[in-house]
Formats: sequence, structure tokens, C-alpha cells
Amino acid sequence: MFKVHPIRHIIIIAVIIVVLFPVLWIFTTSIRRDNSSISPNLFSNQTTWQNYIDLIFEKPNVPLLYNDIANIYSLGSPYNKMNDKEILNVLNGDFNAYENYFKSTYRMSNSITSNASWISVNFIPKAKSLAIENVKENSNADLRYISIVSSDLAAKFNSLDQNYKMAGILDLLNSLKSSPDQDTIRIVGQYFPEIPQSWDNYKNSMSKAASALSNVPGNVSEILLESGVDNQMAKDLVSAYEETLNSLKNGTFTYGNWFAPIYLRRINMDTINLSNTIGSTSAAKLQNIKSMVFSTVQNVNSAFSSYDRSLSDAISKAQSSKTLLLSTLQSSLTVLSNNYNQLQNKLNTLTASSVSYLSAMSYDASQISIFSNNIVPTAMALDNMVSLVKSVLHQSKLSTQSGIFYDVSSYISQAKDWIAISSKYSIFDPITEQVQKILDDLNYIQNNQSVIYANLNSNAILNVKTSLPFVLLKLQSGLSMSIPVLQNYDTNAQKYKEASEQIPDVRKQLEEVSSEIGPIQEKINSINDKISIASLYFETLKSAKKIDEEAKNINSFKNADVFLNELNKYYAILQNSNIYSQLPPMPSSSRYDQFFNTQKLIDTVNLTLQTGNNLNKFTDEYSYYISNLKNRSKDYVNINVLGFPFSVNEINSINNLYQNQYVSIIGPNLGIISRRTNELADLPYFKEISGKLNSINDTSYYITQIWMQKYIPPLMRWLLNSIIVSGTAAVITVFLSALMAYPFSRLRFRGRKYGLIGILLIQMFPTMMAMVALYLLLNFIGKFLPFLGLNTLGGLTFLYIGGGIAFNSWLIKGFFDTIPMELEEAAMVDGATRYQTFWRIILPLSAPVLAVTMILGFIGNYGDYILASIVMTGLNNYTFAVGLQTFSTGAYSSNWGLMTTAALIGMIPILALFLSLQKFIVGGLTQGSVKG
Repeated sequence: MFKVHPIRHIIIIAVIIVVLFPVLWIFTTSIRRDNSSISPNLFSNQTTWQNYIDLIFEKPNVPLLYNDIANIYSLGSPYNKMNDKEILNVLNGDFNAYENYFKSTYRMSNSITSNASWISVNFIPKAKSLAIENVKENSNADLRYISIVSSDLAAKFNSLDQNYKMAGILDLLNSLKSSPDQDTIRIVGQYFPEIPQSWDNYKNSMSKAASALSNVPGNVSEILLESGVDNQMAKDLVSAYEETLNSLKNGTFTYGNWFAPIYLRRINMDTINLSNTIGSTSAAKLQNIKSMVFSTVQNVNSAFSSYDRSLSDAISKAQSSKTLLLSTLQSSLTVLSNNYNQLQNKLNTLTASSVSYLSAMSYDASQISIFSNNIVPTAMALDNMVSLVKSVLHQSKLSTQSGIFYDVSSYISQAKDWIAISSKYSIFDPITEQVQKILDDLNYIQNNQSVIYANLNSNAILNVKTSLPFVLLKLQSGLSMSIPVLQNYDTNAQKYKEASEQIPDVRKQLEEVSSEIGPIQEKINSINDKISIASLYFETLKSAKKIDEEAKNINSFKNADVFLNELNKYYAILQNSNIYSQLPPMPSSSRYDQFFNTQKLIDTVNLTLQTGNNLNKFTDEYSYYISNLKNRSKDYVNINVLGFPFSVNEINSINNLYQNQYVSIIGPNLGIISRRTNELADLPYFKEISGKLNSINDTSYYITQIWMQKYIPPLMRWLLNSIIVSGTAAVITVFLSALMAYPFSRLRFRGRKYGLIGILLIQMFPTMMAMVALYLLLNFIGKFLPFLGLNTLGGLTFLYIGGGIAFNSWLIKGFFDTIPMELEEAAMVDGATRYQTFWRIILPLSAPVLAVTMILGFIGNYGDYILASIVMTGLNNYTFAVGLQTFSTGAYSSNWGLMTTAALIGMIPILALFLSLQKFIVGGLTQGSVKG
């Protein structure tokens, strides 16, 4: 009965998942359409085998066919080595491929157009109705929310002072400057009644002007016709009067847009020019009409100026109210902010200065430490000399002889100056102590000049006098060089002290200013919040009425769109408001996803129909050029083959057409269609058309595969190169290794032991160390044997053979040692030679180890990149590993789908080799590893 080990099983399963996950990722990435290496979904619902088809069959699409044809007409390689019949055969093959692609394009273009038309006719009306119902159902929740917000804002608004209300209406007043709106004028009229009054006067003046000028275009036209004038200028004059009349009728008239472009440049100039070509009576009539129109329009402009003044006065009053609320606090805040910034700058300056002074002091201290190397030995030597002098004087008798032993007063002065500074700072205490000893000794000498001089006959004192100048010279050197540095240290220390003492005061002032700024800023924020309440209240009055009106008119898709646009505008205003967090939570916008996705569906269907038509026109034009090329290809090729340069303009025309139409318009549109249809097909309310959407998605993708620029490398050639090189090298290496291992296993000869050690030593050095030598070797051999040179499969095979013999020989020798020698002896007794025993007995018995060495050698050579990339430089000579690297560093480095597909295809030879030789692997690896 088997024992259950759940933890062990869990660990094994986890390890298997971790090990196999990279393979799963590679596979799923290789069949993704989006070529994405990082995605939240491991398994995509858009998959394709196109990458495998491209890499295995290497079938060129339209751009690749174009490149091939362009290369043919320019007689590029390899066509420069072909005759005219061979070139024409290739061209005919390309033209046939073009015709097949054109047929496929027409078929697929008609397919997406047909599906889009069906959706447009049979589904979109139903989808619109459902979307409209969706908007109607959910609009009530928005209306309730707006009602709640209105009530909430109204309660807060009513509690505000008049100044806050006036400040809050400022945004509405400013909006009237750019776009007058009747609802807005009605709202602001509650506080500024002169605005709606002046606006009504302005509208009435436009209406009166329109009535007064209603016959002007007809009268002008009649005058000109009576005068026999019917030219473009006459038509332009009538048109100018009609535009003036229409703008007055529909209430869109503005004096600024009328005076210069219409009156001065058209009415005035046309009237003047036409008056010179007609009779005086008719000219007078035209001038009178012009004057009457100008006078009437001036009345309208006067009414508008009155409205504009009332609006400007209202804006001024509202701005004054806002300024009154904020000006004092804002001024105080500005002053405090300036003070804060000044103090902060001062603190930064003091801090930086302190750091600078400390750095300078540290440097000076290190210099003084260096100078102490002269001072300390001097102190010791001088102290010993004074001790000698004291011992002599203590033993001698007093003398009345007077004289100067050695004047050290200048040195005493220097020592005092040094101590006066250094004693202030504890860092110099050790040196100061030594200088103080020097000062004491110098004072002793200076104070006892006569006594010491009287004992000059003493050898000790005489010796002191002889050596003292040298000691004092070194002392002077140390003190004179260190005193300026010490003074500089003292200066920096004083400045550092001053800066350090100011920093706490500045920080305290900063804290005080900051504490004053906080409350003022809170008051300003509170005022701004109240102004925002008032402003949002007025905006809600304006928007709520519009939204409510639009909600009642949701009876068409267009009206539903207008309603949602107004709703989104209002919600955007709420979200950008200062008090948004104080409002009730807003309803989710995802409730209208069905409407917006229906809108996206309509746009996608229209884009598909347009793209299908554009694609057919593009294909027609493209096929026209190809047809011309096909008909003229024989003549074009013959002229080129005869050596006469011949420019084929159709090639340039095709390229311009492709770039201007497909690359710029059709290709991007197909990408948009594919992406949108994929998104829309997954929505539950589009389940009925999911099949057609998926069909459009797939067809759009395959159209792009025909027409898009592609990189299709010669992967199968690279695989074949790797198999040839790795297989040949593995077979030859195994054979040579077996020949080498046999004598080391069976024969006893001088140098056998050191030969085995030499093989081990060779194996210790990596091949990387010999890269330059191997390159030079192949370069040299290639001069005499080209098939073994650089950029040749033979040369790379040659290097692989030499690199694997040492390791394989050891492995095979170990296996040979396990084969009983009696088998060979029996064969030799029967008359077999040593070679026959090796070939007919040893090798057959060694099949497991030979298979293992062959597998290891094949895998190692197959996956090698460094050596192969150095030797191989031609694209067609690349091995699989070198070619695979081009996917990640070339122009298509982001094409993960193609790269992972190539990696999976490249696994097939290794898997095939393992499966075919797996029965030898275990035995070959274990046998020969132990003795006996």
C-alpha cells in the first residue's frame, strides 16, 4: 500500500508549475495578436497561428513582394546574376501572388462591409432603442441626485451673507461675456435686474432692425437688375445684406463680427465700386440703403453697448464683494508669506554658511596638526636644554659677571600670540600645552640671561648655546607658519558662532510666522468654500433646468446624447469644486455604458463601411499599377539586362500610394476596427451580433497581415544551419573523442598519466579566452581553405569540433574502463586486430555513452551564441541562436509574438533528439562514473 505524502505532492506540483510557467508564457505570447509581453490576462481571446505560418513557410506579403519587384527592376542581388527568362519567371510568380492577394483583399473587404451593413440595417436601430431606454431608466436617478444637491446647496446658500452670494455669481457673469445665455441672464437678473432689461432691449432692437431691413436685399437686387448689373460683385453685395438680415433675425448678430468683414469690406466697397458703373439715380439709392442699414445697425450696437455696460457694472460689483471678503486676509497672507520666504532664505543662508565655516575650520585644524610636527619636538628639545642649564646653574656659584646669553624675546612674543588664540579652543589643548612649555622655557632663558652667560665656561651650557639656534629656527618655522592658519581658524570660529546663535532665533521666527499663516489660510479657505457654495448654487440653477429639459426630450438617440453631454458637464463642475467632498456621493457613470458602447458601435460600423470602400479603391489603384507593370515587364527587364539604366516610375507611384493611403489611413483604421470589435463582441447586450463583430475583427486582422510591413527572417535556414553545424560537429567530435579515449583506457605508454592531466588542464580554460586566437585562426585558414574560413558553416563546425574533444574523451574513457578486457582478448585470439576490436566490439558496447556525448555536444553547439556571433556575419549564415537574437535588438524588437514563436520552433530539434535517444541517456550518464 502506497504511503500518502500531501506536503511532498504540493511541493512537487508547485515546482512543476514554476518550471513550466515560462514555457506556457512563451506559447501564449506566440499566438497573441497584440504581441504583448506583459498583460493582465495570460490567455488572450485574440489568438492566431500567423506567426508560425510566417516563420515556417516564409510566404511574402504585399510589401515584401513590392520590395522584391523593386529589387528586380534595379537588378539587385541575386537578380544581377540571372538572365532575362529567369527574371521574368520570378516576376510572373510575384505578379500571380499579387493577384491572389488582390482577390483575397476584395473578398475580405466585401466581407467586413457586408457584416457592417447588416449590423447597421438590422441591429443598430434596435440597439439605439435599447440605449435610449437605458438612458431614460437611469436619468431619474441623476435627476433625483441633482434635486438633492440643489436642496443641499440652497440650504447652505440661504445661510450666506449677501457678499458671498454676490461673489459666487461672478463666474456666471463672466460666462455671459463670452456666450450670452437666456437662462443665465434670468438667474443673474434676480440680483442685477438691469441685465435682463438691457438684454431684452438688445433683442428687441435686433428684431426691429430685422423688420426694418427685411426688404433691403430684394431692393438692392432690384436696383442692380434694373441697371443691368449681374456680376459677382452685385451678388456679393446682396449676399452681405442677406447675411446681415439673417443674423439679426436669428439673434446671432454681433457688431464686431459685422463691421469690418461685412460692412467695410463688402457692403461699403461693393456699393462704392458698383455706384461707378450704374446711373446716378441707382447709385444714390444704393448709397441711401447703405446709410440706412448702417444707421439701423448702430441702434442695435447702441442697445448691445447698454447691455455690455450693465454686465460690466455687475461684474465690477461682484468682484468688489469678493475683494471685500478676501482682500484684508489675502494682504495679510501675502505679507506673512513674504516674511516666511525671507526668513526661510535667511535660515538656508545661515545653515549653508555654518557648514562652510565648519568645513574651513576642519581644514585649518588639520593644517595646524601638521605644523605641530615641528612644535612638539621643539618643545621636548628646548625643555631638555633648559633642564641642562638649570642643573649647571644649580651647581655653580653666583657670579657678578653680566652679559646676554641668547635673546629669545621675539620667540616669546610669537608663543604668546599663539597661546592667546589656541587657548580659546579645546581642540588645540594638546598643542597649546606644548607651546606653554616652550613659553615657560623661553621665559626662563630670557629672565636668567646674565647668570647663564656667566657660566658659559661650562661645556653643557656652551653646547646648549651652540644647538639652541637650530631648535629656535624650527620653533620659528612651526609658529610663524601656523599662526596665520590659527588666526583664520579663529575668524571662522567667530563667524560660525555668530551664525549658530542666529539660527535658533530665525527658526523661532519661522515657527511664529507659520503659526500666523495657518489660521489666516484656514479663514481664506473657509471664505473660498462659501464662495464655491454660492457659485455652485448658481451653476446648479442653470444646469438643472437644462438637464431637466433635456431629460424630458429623450426620445431620440441624438437627444439622449445631448442629455448625457449636459449631465457630464455638470458632474465635471461638481468634481472640480472645492466642496465636492461635502456633497452626496455621485451616481456611477457606468450605468450609461450601454449607450456609450452603442455609440462606439455606430462609430465602428461607420468606420468599417468607410474603410471597406477606401480599401477597395486603394486595391483598384494598386492593381492598376501592377497590371501596367506586368504588361510592360518584358520590355523593362530587357532594357535593364542589356545594361541601360531604366527608371520604373510605377514603382515610386506604388510606394507613394501605399504610404499615403494604407500606412496613413487604412492601416490605422483597420487596427481601430479590430480593437473595438473585439471589445464590443464581449458585451452581453451585443451578443446577437458577436459573431459578426468577431468576423469583422478576424478579417480586419488578416487584411493587415496581407498589407502591413513585416519582418520575415529566414528562420528555417537558420535552423538548418544549426542542425548541420551542431550535428556534424557532434558526430565528428564523438568519433575523435572515442579514438582519443581508447588508447588512454586500454594501452599503457609513456606520458599517459600526464596526457590525461593535460586534457583536464585544457578543459579548465574556457573557450572565451581563445576567442581572438580562434578568430585569427579562421581568418588565416580561410585564405587557403575558404570553406573553413570566417562566415562559413565549415569554419564554425571546425571550432566546435576542437572545443568538445577534451571533455568527451574523459567521459568516454570512463565508460571504456568498465568494458571487460576479456572481450577484446577473446576477439584477438580469434584473429581480430586492435582496430577491429575497437570498431566491432568497443564502439557497439559504448552506444549509451556515445549517444549521451552526442546529445550534450549537439545541445551545447546548438545553443551557442557568443562564438557563432563572432564567426558568422552574413544573415543567411546565422545559426538559430544568433538569428533569435535579432528579434530583440533589430527594428522589430517589440515583436514578442514573433520572437516567442521562433523560440518554440527552435525547441523542436532538441526535443526530437532527446526523444529518439532517450533510452541511452540514463545508462550513458551513470555507467563509467564508478570504478569496477
